[in-house]
Amino acid sequence: MRRILGFFGLFLSFAIHTSHLFSQEEKSPLLLYYSSTCPYSKEVLSYLKDNSLTLPKKDVSNNKEAKEELIAKGGKAVVPCLFVGDTAIYYSGHIIQWLEEHMLEQKKAQ
Repeated sequence: MRRILGFFGLFLSFAIHTSHLFSQEEKSPLLLYYSSTCPYSKEVLSYLKDNSLTLPKKDVSNNKEAKEELIAKGGKAVVPCLFVGDTAIYYSGHIIQWLEEHMLEQKKAQ
């Protein structure tokens, strides 16, 4: 019986710790790096517009400083790239999935 309770306590401790991380992630500042000439960036921008979602954006195609900032933060010049705090999410499908799970669900709940 002690083993079961010990395991349950360990699981509960992990679940509480994990939920704290997710709630902090949702409060992290967002920043989307994109290129106005990139079809994958256009896909993300279209998704944002279609769902009336707004977030800070930087176009690296016309802004050398933004491109250098993207490389410094993410290690590569790949767009689109959504930063959630210090975490980089690359590829349009992954970005849209994150937006659906975090921003769109919050918007629906309001």
